[in-house]
Amino acid sequence: MKKSYLNTKKCAVFGAVFSALTFASLPTMASMNDSKGIESLAKEAQSILQGKVMKIDYKDSVEGIPHTFVTYQIEDDLQGLQKGRQVTLRFIGGIKKISDTQYDVLEVSNVPEFNLGEENILMLAEKDDGQCPLVRCSEGFFKVKSGEVFTESGRPVQLGQSAEHSQRPVAMDDQQGEIAGKTMPAQAQAKGASVKQFKKAVQSMMKGKPAKEIKSANMAQRFSAAIPVAMPAPAVPARAKQSAQDIMNDVDHQ
Repeated sequence: MKKSYLNTKKCAVFGAVFSALTFASLPTMASMNDSKGIESLAKEAQSILQGKVMKIDYKDSVEGIPHTFVTYQIEDDLQGLQKGRQVTLRFIGGIKKISDTQYDVLEVSNVPEFNLGEENILMLAEKDDGQCPLVRCSEGFFKVKSGEVFTESGRPVQLGQSAEHSQRPVAMDDQQGEIAGKTMPAQAQAKGASVKQFKKAVQSMMKGKPAKEIKSANMAQRFSAAIPVAMPAPAVPARAKQSAQDIMNDVDHQ
């Protein structure tokens, strides 16, 4: 299971000081890049939509916990009810203004990062837990790049024949992707499923599910949120506390 640890750091960003906090909060599993994994996610989904990030806002809960409000323009709704409208989704974590020059940034494990103008495919959970409205949070979040579908971590989603290796180099600019900023050898990078392939597969998996209207979060309303649990940093092994010279001496005597 992926874990995050509470840590605080300050850095100058455009003249402002940010205090970064990271909490362990939501459980996560390894990304599922095959048909069975996607089918498992689709079975838990209330709705699946493709949309573009139009607006990102931040607001604290009544307990003072920052949340992110992401507004999407729905470009395609796989069940046909929502296309063309805008919907706002709320996620735990975000930016909290302390003063004109200082901000707190709360990052929560397994909650996706959002970027203006980015296209995503979202699998919305049957029940919103108030922290993340997506199925298994980051697992129900997909990125659309150059007509292909990628997981939140930047790995290409593979369905059927799309799992075959592509004979082309791939470069991604995803900040979280493991191939960020690099061009990979053609034989080393699998071709991701196209948006058309992905949506066709998911529509088949969702067949028979009744269409439901997506509820949009109202930023004007007050809301409560469970306080995430901070995880202590792991203990430093005794050997790591030794001086460089001590370690060198140990090696010399082995």
